[in-house]
Amino acid sequence: MITNDGNSTDAGVGQKVRTVVGLVLLAVISYEVGLSHGRAEKNAREYAELRAQYSALKTEYERDYAQYAAMKNQCDQTLAQYSALKAQYDRIEARTQKRP
Repeated sequence: MITNDGNSTDAGVGQKVRTVVGLVLLAVISYEVGLSHGRAEKNAREYAELRAQYSALKTEYERDYAQYAAMKNQCDQTLAQYSALKAQYDRIEARTQKRP
């Protein structure tokens, strides 16, 4: 509606509504961007913590694996030694049983 002095009241109200809606949208978008930034920081912090934990576990695994390899080698040597001693025992036992 246009008044006699040439001002448009409908245009003024529409402009105010557009301004308020724009400000509300700006506030909502800013809030969402802030949340996204906070989530990204949280995810980056969690990732860094997990990466440090992974690194520590990997180091521990490599140390344990080296110990396992050494222990397995020792076990294999002990088994070979046992087999040789068992064979020797069986030969001696067979000889003693043949004698009356």
